[in-house]
Amino acid sequence: MEKQHWYESIRYRVPAIVGLTILIPTLAFSFFTSRSARENILENAKHSLYTSLYGSSLLMEASMEEVRSFSRNLSQNSEFLNQIIRYLSEPSERRQKELSLALGQYVGEMQELDQIYLIFEKSDQILSTDFDQKMLSKADGFGEKLNQLYQEYFFGRIDWYSLPIGEAFTDWRMAHIRPVPIPEEFGGCTILCTMKENLDSAAALDYPGALSAVTDYQGRILTASWRMERFAENLKENSLFENAYTQNENNGSYIGEGEVSYLVMYYNSVESGWKYVGAIPLSEILENFSSQAPRILLIVLLGVLSIFLGSGLLYIGVVKPLNYLMRGMKRMEEGELAPLENIRQKGEIGAVLHSYNRMTEKLRQLIDEVYV
Repeated sequence: MEKQHWYESIRYRVPAIVGLTILIPTLAFSFFTSRSARENILENAKHSLYTSLYGSSLLMEASMEEVRSFSRNLSQNSEFLNQIIRYLSEPSERRQKELSLALGQYVGEMQELDQIYLIFEKSDQILSTDFDQKMLSKADGFGEKLNQLYQEYFFGRIDWYSLPIGEAFTDWRMAHIRPVPIPEEFGGCTILCTMKENLDSAAALDYPGALSAVTDYQGRILTASWRMERFAENLKENSLFENAYTQNENNGSYIGEGEVSYLVMYYNSVESGWKYVGAIPLSEILENFSSQAPRILLIVLLGVLSIFLGSGLLYIGVVKPLNYLMRGMKRMEEGELAPLENIRQKGEIGAVLHSYNRMTEKLRQLIDEVYV
């Protein structure tokens, strides 16, 4: 018989065909299943993130409208204006207590309010509703920082700002700034109404490691879930969020790269023009997807096991009998006409083996007849 290369042997070709037949569909199924599962998880995360940002915008802007209306009404309240004028005309301890008491009552009327500050251009003191510090000196501490912000940013403006709270200058609260119309001879006067912490952090996301912030249309941060380093920090300068300010869509998402990869979502509020942004680490979103990796690996292992099992069955049922037949044919070439013994196979393979035995028997008979 003609010598065959090993790769031409049915012993190797059949397992290879079986392997390709089983392994390729298994791997393809695992790949598309995992990809589809990952995309579904990301889509669900996008929807959840958008819902959180949109809900936060409704909650925050409703509360902020209350504070804005309160600030406007208070600045137009004639009784309040008269108390300010009396205090500035006669800056005594009694007048100061009267004004502080009135401010405290106003704060008590609004559950959204945290503190009220009154900054006077021609006064060295800042009035506060803070229980521990009713008067702040402009010469040092938090009062000095407030006065600096008043001179640089607050004077004559009606706006929202991230206001540093406390001596450490590290905690920030949303504050509504509004000038109070008093006679020019008393100088300028500005009222600052700060919101409670649980309201100005309404955009916080319920994910470990998540980042969220609310900015104006220019990118200046109004509130953020992380500790800001400076006043009026601009999110356009943040590499993770800068793409959110180059898009024209009302809302959208993208994968941003920081120290880790994030799913970034942004939403533009039509009512206020503010932008709500949030970022969730992909590792947190795909945590459940990672737990499916053993299942996918199990599918692949089962596919490999199926290859070995199928190859084994084919070897026993097909390859081994054919090898048995080939040995018989090799003996026939050498002149030995011996039938195959112990044939147990059935079906087509069994029929071939039995046909070989009948052929050898017939050949022996013909040879004997020729010999005789």
